[in-house]
Amino acid sequence: MEIRLKREDIDLLDTGKKIIPGTDGNAVFGSLDRDYIEVLIYDLNENFLDSGRVDASDFVYNEPQIETLPDENQRAIGGGVKINTGNILRKLGYDRGKFIVKYNFLRTLAGSNETLLVDEDSNVVPSLTDTGENNFHQMSDGTLMSGPVHTDGSIELSIKENKYFIQEISPTRNEIRLAPQNINDTSYRENFFATQTGKKTQLFPNIGGFLGSDEQETDLALSTTYKFNDSGVSVPNELKGGVFQIDNSYVESETNLAIQSDSGVDTQSEVIGEEIIPRFIITDISTGQYRKGDRNISAIHNYFKDFLPTETPDRTGIEYMDRSQGMRGIKKIDNAFQPVEVNTAQSPGNNTIVTFRSISTKPDVTMKYTWEIGGYDVKGNGDYRTIEAQDVAIVGSSDPRGISGNDLREIQVELKSRGARYSVGLTIDYPAENKTATVYYPAVIKEPNGV
Repeated sequence: MEIRLKREDIDLLDTGKKIIPGTDGNAVFGSLDRDYIEVLIYDLNENFLDSGRVDASDFVYNEPQIETLPDENQRAIGGGVKINTGNILRKLGYDRGKFIVKYNFLRTLAGSNETLLVDEDSNVVPSLTDTGENNFHQMSDGTLMSGPVHTDGSIELSIKENKYFIQEISPTRNEIRLAPQNINDTSYRENFFATQTGKKTQLFPNIGGFLGSDEQETDLALSTTYKFNDSGVSVPNELKGGVFQIDNSYVESETNLAIQSDSGVDTQSEVIGEEIIPRFIITDISTGQYRKGDRNISAIHNYFKDFLPTETPDRTGIEYMDRSQGMRGIKKIDNAFQPVEVNTAQSPGNNTIVTFRSISTKPDVTMKYTWEIGGYDVKGNGDYRTIEAQDVAIVGSSDPRGISGNDLREIQVELKSRGARYSVGLTIDYPAENKTATVYYPAVIKEPNGV
């Protein structure tokens, strides 16, 4: 059925401001890609039958002429929208009969009916290349990857709707609260906030400079005149009275630090308590190999600590290779978990060494510690395979993927593979009282060459 705004709701939403289409930056309908027409079909008794969206090919926009009046106001003359009514009805299956047809002329303010391609950091990736090719391809397991064809530089993509979700519905069910998704796109976020604040942000090319009073580069310290080098840049009248901001205006140079410092590690030790609560951190990484991520593993611990390794927690940002393996089947987690990113080497004896230290809570007695290393490596074609002996080694252990010992609070792990994601687990046993507890951190370490 058709639902329209009630009179009292219109009164609440009405700002009292008059807008003349085509003036002061208020584009006339049909001149923007965000404009569309909704068609509503009724029988002769005004019983609602159907609705649809008019194809762009079924209406034509004619540009009006803008006249400036003596009082400096403006008005639009002529122009308008012509609609192919017959074609619209036929496309909806109404080729015979008499109907009452209504049209709503709408403009999308935020979001759209389209989908977006995003990387693991939720950055939007263009769906087409500069030459018009699809900027993505699909692997044999269904995974979407960037680029028309697979290369070593391809990254994994996911699909998100260009929409906002309903976060909460009021008890009266008369109001809803909307919230944006985790999509790193300026237009997506700013269009959402603009619908609430009425404020609009518009980006311009930062190519130009201030002019002095004589329109030359003099007296620039006091200048309030900025001129774009590109004569085609147009500033709409609706931005009058707004704020003009120049990003990085005081930046004179940049230094690219490819590898971040290896600092900020919580070096606390284990805590004496009645319960066994396993937890560990990364205390050391081979010099110069640490890139980014939380070596205290806080976000990963806080989410996964309540799950057993056999369970399959589901949350945005977790991807499985084999769900039957529980958490051991997780092939990757996104950057919201702040996994630790390190470089690994390829030559024997020069591989990256990572030190894990237990900061568990436990009774002050001798206990058995069992460490396990798992994860997945990425092949050249983008497929994943289980970590094997050629990819990892535990210093002092004949088993490259596991080691046990009494009070074995610290281990060193040698990372051998480029592009791998390593998972680490710790089980603490107290056989005397038949107590045991396990914590498992999936994909806690990743190598930047992986997808």
